[in-house]
Formats: sequence, structure tokens, C-alpha cells
Amino acid sequence: MELTDLRNSDYARKAAADAQQRENVRQMSIESRPSGEERWYLTRESRRFREEESAKLFEAYNVDCYTPKLRRMVQIPQNRLSPRQRRLGIPQREAKLVPLFPTYRLLRFDLRRDDWREMFERAGIHGIICVDEFGRALPKPIAQFEIDKLRAKEIDGAFPETLPMRDLGWEVGEEARINDGPYIGYTGTVHILPETKLSDLDDEARCKLAMTIFGRVTLVEIPLRHLEKLER
Repeated sequence: MELTDLRNSDYARKAAADAQQRENVRQMSIESRPSGEERWYLTRESRRFREEESAKLFEAYNVDCYTPKLRRMVQIPQNRLSPRQRRLGIPQREAKLVPLFPTYRLLRFDLRRDDWREMFERAGIHGIICVDEFGRALPKPIAQFEIDKLRAKEIDGAFPETLPMRDLGWEVGEEARINDGPYIGYTGTVHILPETKLSDLDDEARCKLAMTIFGRVTLVEIPLRHLEKLER
């Protein structure tokens, strides 16, 4: 085969690949058009993505992503301090934005889409919070007003680390269902919320739930991560 034939063959393959890529983008655009049935879901990542990579990926799928941020005051490393600051020996701090829930993302999309599993795989998402409905695990949608309540607590796009944990999402007297642990499936009323600040938040933060067990109201300590809100 002559050199010109090889070049023509390469051009043809490249043109075909470009055409296929344009068709894939067009098809994705059609499939990801808003349906009016989009809902928020809490998903969990198996690996961390850089923020800009995630933003581009979810934008390509026309999916809203909300990652609540915490504004935490952290100590500045010594190599970034001036000689004078190092001589003073006083710890210097600066504000840094970090994910409030490092391995979780809130995504808004229509679960009837054919490509959401593909999106999950590309984004490194390995799970979605579900609810047990008559023995079937079904993805649990999160109401828009819950997202609005979260965002209303933000200051300049982030939660201050001094915000008490009790001010974030739960209220005394609110009904809750337990979705994990020995009391899974039980419901109760939030009786006491922890005074923990967001800066001290960990997986074992607990509240006291008033539950009816064997006909008697009993206060039980339950990890906040094991609770889900009941639909209003």
C-alpha cells in the first residue's frame, strides 16, 4: 500500500471516530434532558474525585450535584510562614473549605434514566442510600425542602465549624426511622440532640430517640447516621 493510501486510511478512521464521538455527545444530550421527575439522592463514593473533574462529569450528564462544605480553620504549614511569623512561634491559621461528608454526594437526577449506572461507574460512586420497602431496597429520594434547609445554614457557601450539630437538619420533636443497627425499622421522636459542633463531628454522633417498645416509651441512644427522616 502506498504512503498516500495509509494517510487516507488514517484520516478515514479519525473522521469516523470523531463522528462517533459527536453522536455519543448528541445522544447523551437527548437522554439527559430534564424530565421534571428529577429527585435528590444521597450517594457514596468509593474513591475521591477532584472537584473540577466531578463538576465536568455531572455537567456532561446534566445532573445537579451538591456537596456541602465546612469552613474549617487549619494551621498553616511552617514552610508557608514568613521568617517573622516563625520566630513568633504563634500558630497561624487560615480558613479551608472541606467536604462536610467526605465520601458522600447529593445528586439530583431522574432515576428512570438509562445511563445513571454508567454515570455512577464513571464517577466512582458505589452506593446510594436506600429504604426498605416490603423487603425491597429502593433508592430513598430526599425532599427539596431538606436541601433548602441545609443551604440556608451556609454562610458564603459553607457551614461555619462552630455551627452546632443539632442545627444541621434535625429538630427536637421530629419523627425519624432507624435504618441500621439492632433497632432497624423502628420509628421514634427526636428527644435530645447532641451539642457537638461541626468541627467535632464524627460517625458516632448520637441523639436520644423516644421509642415505643413493648407498649412503653423508652429513650434510646441512636447514631445520627442510622436515622432517616419520615415523609411529611
